Amino acid sequence: MMAFPYYSSVFYPDNQKELLGADATKLITLDLDIKGMTCESCNLHVEHATQEINGIYDVDADFNTGEAKVKFDPSQTTEEKIVQSINATGYKVTGSIGK
Repeated sequence: MMAFPYYSSVFYPDNQKELLGADATKLITLDLDIKGMTCESCNLHVEHATQEINGIYDVDADFNTGEAKVKFDPSQTTEEKIVQSINATGYKVTGSIGK
């Protein structure tokens, strides 16, 4: 288990989506504070769960800072759905700032 962060990408493949049919100028970047992430595997778990939502175009989680940046299309999903998805992983969103 100690080596899991090194091979966790096998379980959490990169599934970033392209901006097909979306207007990049209408995307919102949401900065989230997340409690409980302790390793690279935690980052991947949060990113994978969030990228499963329609309308998510980019997610970058960082356990060192306890933050995640989520770029999404507000016509396809909401901040509430994103927070619920992250909270369902076992980590806790403690704050957010939409930009």
